Amino acid sequence: MVGGLKIDEKLLECVVRGTKEGLSMTQLDPDAVGVSRFNAWSRDLSVIVGLHGGKESGNVTINLSESTGLFLASRLMGEELKEF
Repeated sequence: MVGGLKIDEKLLECVVRGTKEGLSMTQLDPDAVGVSRFNAWSRDLSVIVGLHGGKESGNVTINLSESTGLFLASRLMGEELKEF
């Protein structure tokens, strides 16, 4: 049990260690700031958006239908996308 969530502590340690080792080539040593549970949703897509600035940072997960995802991706890319 980590922070009230049922999380495999060995798996969590592997993720944290792997992230630190992967970023070591950039000479970064990030601190683990927390854990969360990713819930299953009935939507086709889950998009994770990283937010960074000033003193705060974090992630937001947005669950979208495929048509909404294609619309947003088309707008971001500046061309119509028919499929992922």
